[in-house]
Amino acid sequence: MFTRRLLVRHIVVGLALVVALSGCARQVQGVAVVGDTRPHDVWQLVDDLIRRSPVTPDGLSKLLGVPLKPAGAGTYRAGPVTLGPELTIPAVRMVDLPVVAAILIGIKTPECVRLTDVQGRYPELAKRVAIIQGGRVTEQWAATYPWGAVSFAIQQPPGCVQNVEITYPKIKR
Repeated sequence: MFTRRLLVRHIVVGLALVVALSGCARQVQGVAVVGDTRPHDVWQLVDDLIRRSPVTPDGLSKLLGVPLKPAGAGTYRAGPVTLGPELTIPAVRMVDLPVVAAILIGIKTPECVRLTDVQGRYPELAKRVAIIQGGRVTEQWAATYPWGAVSFAIQQPPGCVQNVEITYPKIKR
């Protein structure tokens, strides 16, 4: 009877520990990283920015794990930031104005994130503009939602996502 009660107690303590730590872990290529709540791939980054909308400069700094440096007139900068083996951010720029907040994040991944990958997650995306510069074309694909807008810049060639932009209107009610 004593060993059975001890076994039940150990199981309950173990389950409580698992539940307590589950909110502080992320999956990175199948390995939980305890205590790290930063995004580790493009999709986690975009999902976190959308879920936390509107993001403040302090909120973005906490999300990325780096301080944002004021650059004047409501503009902040940071980078480079390595968030994991699947995501490096060469540069971040945030504009935080009274009516709108916009975040532009450079993306560097080991594998090319293509337009078809992005459209698989955001089927509402539409091509907004194509900019030709130095023999390369950068296409801007964007979609508008009730929370704001998401935009992906895809450089041709090679056809990979170069940056992500999230825009949040600040509506006073």
